[in-house]
Amino acid sequence: MNHLSNSAKTNGPSANAMSSDRQGITAGGRPYRVLVVEDSEQIAMFVEAALTDAGYEVVGPASRLKTALELAEQETLDVAVVDLDLYGESSLPVLEALNQRAVPFVIATAYDIHHTRRRFSNRPWLAKPYSLNVMLTELRALTSDAAPD
Repeated sequence: MNHLSNSAKTNGPSANAMSSDRQGITAGGRPYRVLVVEDSEQIAMFVEAALTDAGYEVVGPASRLKTALELAEQETLDVAVVDLDLYGESSLPVLEALNQRAVPFVIATAYDIHHTRRRFSNRPWLAKPYSLNVMLTELRALTSDAAPD
């Protein structure tokens, strides 16, 4: 999957994109655990609210590389949404850690970083500003193939 989704009508994720269906629940009845890595407090707040409303359990959000990497390496995770740039630091180590653990992820960025796009061309990309509905659709696609609990 090589998506670059964009919602040009907003200055950030669409706050009214919250879903009333509970797609974040696994076949076993527990919520999917989603790591949120985002350095913008406002975007992290919108993402966390949308995920919680949709039934997901949010891990984080982490705004610093060290914290994000610790969570990516140590927490039980089903999926992740990762901003590529955290206060000027690349979150590539977080993507690599998630990849090593076979945790699917969506990459969110305001930048088009060619070497990273080549490395993770099979992952969905969200261009900032993005729609929360698009993010939820991407997460639903990533978790639809997950084994039932």
